[in-house]
Amino acid sequence: GFKAAAAKLWRRSGRLYVVSITLSLIFILLARSTEYYGVTGAKIGLDQMTDIGPLLLNIVTFGYSYGWADFLNYYVIFLFIAPFLLWLLARRLWYVVLALILGGWVLRWSGVRPASNTGSGRMAGTWGFLHLPGLCAA
Repeated sequence: GFKAAAAKLWRRSGRLYVVSITLSLIFILLARSTEYYGVTGAKIGLDQMTDIGPLLLNIVTFGYSYGWADFLNYYVIFLFIAPFLLWLLARRLWYVVLALILGGWVLRWSGVRPASNTGSGRMAGTWGFLHLPGLCAA
């Protein structure tokens, strides 16, 4: 039933969270080492200045991601909140879900900045607007 589906979504969200952090760290390590040897331009957005402690904090809190799997952060968030949205939909509260989706979209354009300057909060609003209506349609 619902509890099993929610648990499955949360497990998958947790796995993607671990994979997202791991891939970001691997890509940062590779890109920083190539920069060290004079090979530049691996991918735009490499943070070369932050010490490892603050960098790790930013990565685990979705304040910064780097690499070719940086979109996984959004799926972690959406899979985590999906059971709550499904619960609302099961109770025919689809208008609340749509209001939350539209609220995310409005925040995306409102100028409200995430904790970091990477723009990840704005992108999450965009991805949410594109991804979550499918949950309502299903």
